[in-house]
Amino acid sequence: MRFGKTGKFDKAFEFAALRPGWRDLRFEHICGSDKLKFSFDYSGIKPIILARELMGWIGIYSKSMLSITEYGIWPSSEDLCLFDNFRAGLGLRSTIGETQDHLFSHNESEILCTFLSLMLEFGWGGYLISSFENNLHKAIFISHDSWGVLIGVQEGEEICTALNMLDVTAG
Repeated sequence: MRFGKTGKFDKAFEFAALRPGWRDLRFEHICGSDKLKFSFDYSGIKPIILARELMGWIGIYSKSMLSITEYGIWPSSEDLCLFDNFRAGLGLRSTIGETQDHLFSHNESEILCTFLSLMLEFGWGGYLISSFENNLHKAIFISHDSWGVLIGVQEGEEICTALNMLDVTAG
C-alpha cells in the first residue's frame, strides 16, 4: 500500500471519464447509463456491511485508489485517533489533512474494505477508483451526505439487488 498527498496519483488514474480534475466532479457531471446513484441511512445499516457489498461489486482489481476528499464536516461522528492509529499501523504517520490518497494493490482488498468502512462510519466522502487487467474501470463516489454513485455498473448486476436487500435505495 502506498499513500500520497492529494494529486500524487492522478496520473495513474486518468481513465474513462475521470481526468486529472476528478476531485471536482459531482453527481451532475457523472450521470449516464453505466451509473447508479444510491442513498443510505447510517442508522439503518452498519458501514462494514455496505463497504463489503461495495467491495464485492468492485471485485478483483489490479489496483485501486481511495481518496478521502470530504472530512471534518461531521466532527462528532469522526474518530481521528482511531483512523490515525490504523494508518500508523500500516506505516503512515500523517493526518488525513496531510495525506488523503491511498493506493492499494490487488492483494490488499481487506485493508481497502476497512478504510472504506471507516470512511462511511465517520460520514466522510470521497472516491474509490479501481482498474483491472482488461482496461475496465469501476469507481464509487460517496458523499458525506449519505448517498453515492457507482460508475461502471452493467444492467442487471447483482449490486442493485444487494443494495435493495440492505435497505439502501438504488436508482
